Amino acid sequence: MNRVLFLLIIVITPLVISGQEKAPEKPDGYWCSTTLKIAYALGTLDLIEKKFPVPDDIKEYKDIVYKQIDSTDLKLDIYHSKDITESAPLLIFFHGGGWKKGNKRDYLIYLVEFARRGYVTATVQYRFVDKAKYPAQILDVKSAIKWLKTHGEEYHIDTEQIAVIGGSAGGHLAMFAGYTSNVPKFNEVDDSLGLYKVQAVVDLYGPADLTTEYAREHKLIKGFIGKSYAEVPDIYAEASPITYITEDDPPTLIFQGTIDDLVPVSQSDNLNKKLEKTGVDVEYHRLDGWPHAMDLSVEVNNYCKYYMGKFFEKYLPIKKMEEVKTNKTLETIKYISIDENWIKSGDVKTWGEKLGFPSDKKVIILHIDDMGMSPEANEASINYLENKEIQSAAIMVPCPNADEAINWAVENPSADIGLHLTLTSEWKTYRWGGVLDSAEIPGLIDEQGKLWKDVPEVVVSATPEEVEKEIRAQIERAISLGMKPGHIDTHMGTLYGHKDYMEVYIKVAMEYDIPAMVIDVSREEIAKKFRDQGYPINDEMINAIKNYTLPQLDDFYAVPKGKTYEEIRSKFFDMLNGMKPGLNEVIFHPAIYSENLKTITGSWQQRNWEAELFSDPIVIEFCKNKEFVFTNWKEIKARWDSR
Repeated sequence: MNRVLFLLIIVITPLVISGQEKAPEKPDGYWCSTTLKIAYALGTLDLIEKKFPVPDDIKEYKDIVYKQIDSTDLKLDIYHSKDITESAPLLIFFHGGGWKKGNKRDYLIYLVEFARRGYVTATVQYRFVDKAKYPAQILDVKSAIKWLKTHGEEYHIDTEQIAVIGGSAGGHLAMFAGYTSNVPKFNEVDDSLGLYKVQAVVDLYGPADLTTEYAREHKLIKGFIGKSYAEVPDIYAEASPITYITEDDPPTLIFQGTIDDLVPVSQSDNLNKKLEKTGVDVEYHRLDGWPHAMDLSVEVNNYCKYYMGKFFEKYLPIKKMEEVKTNKTLETIKYISIDENWIKSGDVKTWGEKLGFPSDKKVIILHIDDMGMSPEANEASINYLENKEIQSAAIMVPCPNADEAINWAVENPSADIGLHLTLTSEWKTYRWGGVLDSAEIPGLIDEQGKLWKDVPEVVVSATPEEVEKEIRAQIERAISLGMKPGHIDTHMGTLYGHKDYMEVYIKVAMEYDIPAMVIDVSREEIAKKFRDQGYPINDEMINAIKNYTLPQLDDFYAVPKGKTYEEIRSKFFDMLNGMKPGLNEVIFHPAIYSENLKTITGSWQQRNWEAELFSDPIVIEFCKNKEFVFTNWKEIKARWDSR
């Protein structure tokens, strides 16, 4: 009973200000794991409560989807005090579990405690090894960091003050995130904007070097990599955080027990030595007589929280009000680049105006993506096109049903049909390769002989030369079947994933004289919109697009998602009402219902509703609004050529 009351006091009582806390002594450990187990059995070892209600003074945002991959939603939780009014440093926690299990709420005691101290805290779900091997887990936590940075304003996050914290496998991921912010292989997009950079790392008993004798034979590490050390020694080195340590890495706090039989103390000893030798600020707490997951002990947990608090005070101080206001002003200023074409907003014409449309009109291309992907996508697309409800679509040439879609385009030359240039194959079981033989484009092909599932995998693996070869081959394939593509665009935004890909994209478009879906990002409000979505819209990307000599979009949208058809329709109306005048494209992905479609994609219901949306009399009536002018890429190109 006394133990329960003691633990409740720890969880519920507001914290004393860190500066007034007395530094705790190092907790007395045990001779070995056996004596520790005896102490627990006798009731002399108090353990923390891992599950408890979030206190009323803490705001909790649960199960926010930060990434969708392989038909799976990856989620994170965010916590902060309900009294928070200004941005605060962010502490991101990664749970342990050998990369194969665990729960993002495992560190709830830390999440709540530091939220009460004035920090914003977050905890992240990532894929386990039964779903995806290395480096999937690293890509996931980096996606979470990027998502939190780009959504910082919504959750009071100071995006220039971020720490990553983890225990065991989570410690490995925290170190990896901290030490590889500038390693392109592990980043979805170019990091010139600092989307992955963090300012501090906290490692609790995480494996730092997977090439040591302990790690080479460990079944958890073999399960993480997917192969033995003898088969892929280079990958074991590549998957070791210690490999990437340089002098400009963030300060690191380490906690390690000396009787840890899962991750030996030598891992943290060697990590500490490497950090010290390299010149990285490091603080190492080596706790004698404590095992793996030692912070489940109340005494060790209090010790860790105290020194974490001191570490965060030093490297991630909570700013005073005056500092916050100053930094917000500077943050606004740093993204502004002087461009004489838009300094005087009153002198700037939209692309709608440049193409001869009235200045007050919302000129809209309603565009079908993913034609050719499946029979269901083709049927829905052709229904819309034949009924004149939609005027524009694009075909995924590498997909199984592309030839059917291309043949329809050849038979209906007045229709505006383009190519949805495809460099990814995202579904779990329904997949495709490139148009070219895999041997010609090895960087675009995964271990299953198909195109990569996600954009980051393409960016870290494929050269611009391979990308150019494949997209040219897709265009030539359509032309060889008698089609004249009316425009080109990019499946999953892959060609926006890197500046070099964008240069290839616009070069090919201009050579073929086919308008590409290129967004004018020279205006900061548009650049920021897509930067916040994770695209590397930096000065290099903006300059690359300035060299494009065909018409551009003023803005770009997708039909919103929803839990019901009525919700989607309502959000669609809101989106069009909020749209600004100029040339805008709205994409959607219609497909008729079938049992086969349900086996292809978890988004089958959304696609089915999108197949109904533009036949809906309510939508048709709404689109008669005099503010709207509907067009297609054929008309855009004709207007451009006759200007």
